[in-house]
Amino acid sequence: MNFNLRRRLWLTVFLLAPAPARASGGVLDLYPVRYFRRVGSDIAALPAAVRGWGPRDRTIALAVGAATLAAYSVDDDVVAGLSKHRHDFLSDTSHTFTHFGDFHFEVPIVAGSWALGAATGSRPLRKIGEDGAEASLIAAAIINPAITFLTGRDLPTAGKSATKFRPFTRGRFSFPSGHTTEAFAMAAVIDLNLRESLGYWQTPVVYGAAAAVGISRVNDRRHYLSDVVLGAGIGWSVGTWVARRRRDDSSLTLLPVPGGVRLAWRF
Repeated sequence: MNFNLRRRLWLTVFLLAPAPARASGGVLDLYPVRYFRRVGSDIAALPAAVRGWGPRDRTIALAVGAATLAAYSVDDDVVAGLSKHRHDFLSDTSHTFTHFGDFHFEVPIVAGSWALGAATGSRPLRKIGEDGAEASLIAAAIINPAITFLTGRDLPTAGKSATKFRPFTRGRFSFPSGHTTEAFAMAAVIDLNLRESLGYWQTPVVYGAAAAVGISRVNDRRHYLSDVVLGAGIGWSVGTWVARRRRDDSSLTLLPVPGGVRLAWRF
């Protein structure tokens, strides 16, 4: 699946373009400008965040890498086994859950959460929308396409061996799975932003749905097992990092003055 950058940017614009500016004490708060500044700052800070990984982060990265290699060793066997033994229940379940990691399903979740949060004053819901759009952009529009281009692995539907890689080849979008990356990024964002109010009740639900997306991609021969494992690791890592990242309250504002407006930086 080709998750191109234009669609990811459109998602963010869809979420933020209609956002009204907030007026407080005669000051007009340009929310879209402030949000895009936040996203740009986070993208710029991402390499330093990776370099600053602690022991726990490195352990998780090694675990994801080891699990991906283990899945890679059985990729062809899994595809062959699923091709010979098709299960109606699994196929029906795959059809239901695979769209959780799809762009068209993601927009209502992100935009709806943000709009409902803005209307009701719920910071967790609004933050799900903000974090979800950013995590989607970073994980599925930047990291995922970069890896797919660097590895050049073809989809299982091409009928080739899972061991065949052609780095820097366009049109090969298998490794890692974009749907799974998207699903786990959103699952992490939703889970972490609801923990303060709901505890852990939502955790098995959102991660169960994300896992079902990964299973569906393998069952439908859209991805290899190792594609799904790596995609889950990337999505979870980015979603967790974005949701837990500390924010400041600075913003760019417009201050109405006689004869026009004045830009102001509030911090």
